[in-house]
Amino acid sequence: MADYLSRSPVEAAEEDIDERIQYESKFTQTDLPLPSLNKKQQLPLASVPFVPAGRIRVDILKNYHDAPGNGAHFGRDKTTRKIQERYYWPTMITDIRNHLNSCLPCAQNNHRRQKLP
Repeated sequence: MADYLSRSPVEAAEEDIDERIQYESKFTQTDLPLPSLNKKQQLPLASVPFVPAGRIRVDILKNYHDAPGNGAHFGRDKTTRKIQERYYWPTMITDIRNHLNSCLPCAQNNHRRQKLP
């Protein structure tokens, strides 16, 4: 494992989030029934950690959308794909959409979302 100074900011943030998920998972109920998924919706749940509700989800959204180290302010599809590769929570798609819709720099710089004069 690299020491703190040699890690990139993105790696450091991801490791911090992963550690927080492990810690918070100890205090959440894990035997809840999973929603039924059709074949297209099935996710590799065993290969990505479940993110419990709370501040940690906001931190993930900020890390993957707002942080320059992750190519800040990518669109909905790319941001969703990047987060789904590492994490899972039931309202992920809605949360990502809401975060991107409330992102002021994206609203100011996306010509498709700006009103014409």
